[in-house]
Amino acid sequence: MYRVIEVARMLGVSKVTIYKKMRYLKDEIKPYVVKDKNVTHITGEGVELIKSTIQIQDYESESKDSLKLVEAENKISEIQKNLDRVFETNSELVEQQKYMQNAYRAELEKRIEQSEFYLKHLEQEMENARVLGDELKKQLNLFIEINKQVN
Repeated sequence: MYRVIEVARMLGVSKVTIYKKMRYLKDEIKPYVVKDKNVTHITGEGVELIKSTIQIQDYESESKDSLKLVEAENKISEIQKNLDRVFETNSELVEQQKYMQNAYRAELEKRIEQSEFYLKHLEQEMENARVLGDELKKQLNLFIEINKQVN
């Protein structure tokens, strides 16, 4: 025979749980319970009966835990899918950004090339204008010399 506290320790539960089980199993456990000077004792058969209800509850608890685990795994899977979609979208955006940067760079290089062409053209025109100016200056000086000689 075991005291309630001993049964609780053997089954890894509290005294309150044992008393609740005894109330739940009222008629079934009655033959296995003995009270001696306000101390409740339970026979080995009574302990086995209580133990069987605790095991059933543990199985139900494990089933609930398994269900919670499956739900958690489903949530994790859904989050992973969402993260994959976000990553895919970000990758597409990065690729678009690289494409736009390359297109912008190509346009800038084209404009720089055109500007360099115009600058060379202007430099050539300026050189031509300088040569023409020098030539005009020579002709003007010649005209002035001739004019002096005629007058």
